[in-house]
Amino acid sequence: MACKTRLSAALAITLLLAAASWQTTSAQAIVSDVCATPSTTVLKANASTVTRGVFSPTIAPVAHIQSGEIIIGECVTQRGSNDYAKLIKGDPGVEDIFFQATGSNRSNSYNVQAGNGGHILTGPIQVCGAKAGDVLKVEILALDPRKNPSTGKCYGANTQGTSGYPAQVTNTSGVNFTDSAIIIYDVIADETGQWGYPVYQFMVPSTVIGPDGKTGGQVYPHPVNYGVPGANGAFDPSHLGFLKRLAPANALDYGKNSTSPIIGASSGPPSNFGGNIDNWRIGAGVTIYYKVQVDGGLLSFGDCHAAEGDSELSGNAIEASLTGTFRITTLPEATLPAALKNMKAPVMETKDYILVHGFAYNDYISELTKPR
Repeated sequence: MACKTRLSAALAITLLLAAASWQTTSAQAIVSDVCATPSTTVLKANASTVTRGVFSPTIAPVAHIQSGEIIIGECVTQRGSNDYAKLIKGDPGVEDIFFQATGSNRSNSYNVQAGNGGHILTGPIQVCGAKAGDVLKVEILALDPRKNPSTGKCYGANTQGTSGYPAQVTNTSGVNFTDSAIIIYDVIADETGQWGYPVYQFMVPSTVIGPDGKTGGQVYPHPVNYGVPGANGAFDPSHLGFLKRLAPANALDYGKNSTSPIIGASSGPPSNFGGNIDNWRIGAGVTIYYKVQVDGGLLSFGDCHAAEGDSELSGNAIEASLTGTFRITTLPEATLPAALKNMKAPVMETKDYILVHGFAYNDYISELTKPR
């Protein structure tokens, strides 16, 4: 019997959750005048509500809420490309995200922005009335596997081999790993809890050929839907693995430690505004506090995980799509307690403890000459 991986009791997620990160005179946050209209209660993930790997005040909000309100938001894993039949096919929102016209060339399909992360980020969410200097209190009320509506299943993917700790060690023959394997997991629940059950694994090919015969596609074209007897994994030939909605190519000059313009902030590193914290404890039942740096807060989230080790030591987690329920409250700067008024990075609170984050650079945009 295959070994299964225990997920946390409340299905942990590492939210790539961040308030947009700049106070700048060269680019103002895009805040839409929608706060007199009914708030967004459910934010579905599709090509019009996600962005690839960038937090930026120049990205228009796709949802809005009032302080203290609850919003349900879908998080789609960027690793859907690892198994089309399980993670994309039959799911309208994910099919929309991973759509590209047949025959188009990846290298010409969009302007690849320096320093971008590869994560799919849902948002931004505008918090009406939030001002720079305030703090957003984000309560994660619930997290659930986001199931493919055509199968009723949630699958995840994990890579082992040439990233994280395995990249720093040798195999039993004393040789560094040169190949990577991707493991596909079935995220399931039974009477004993939440589990990640490995379905199959495959070696990462050096070249990926898309269903239209072109190289450079991001979706692995398995001819068989492995683990599903009698099913095939044939592509709809229009799905190659690209995002229709990308961050705009606006160069921003911060005017601080560097005059080199950058395009937003990558979802790759963490920083004082949030970003890629990769803390497996950020799950249902916790509260995270983020310092607001632009009006409206402009909160985004992504990089959802079904299970993760400390710091993603293996290089990544069981990357799986989830649906979260959040209560987001603005704490005005004028009435903040000292601990929050002076915080330099996101703070997490549980019923048992308070966790203070610290990074190699708490404000890498200002601290590094060429932030990435």
